[in-house]
Amino acid sequence: MLQAACAVAVEAVRPQLEARRQPLLLDLPDEPLWAEADPTRVGQMVTNLLSNASRYSPEGSAVRL
Repeated sequence: MLQAACAVAVEAVRPQLEARRQPLLLDLPDEPLWAEADPTRVGQMVTNLLSNASRYSPEGSAVRL
């Protein structure tokens, strides 16, 4: 479940990362991670975190998830 939310968030933020020339470094476990939560809200939360990481990091710097 969390991997799916992260995948949606990555696709939403990818254009911003590319425009700022920021590589995205993903380090997600292979086994599923489950949380009792609203998947839409989790996706929005991760999207906001990635977007803020991109916005407040220097151009060209890596963003890690």
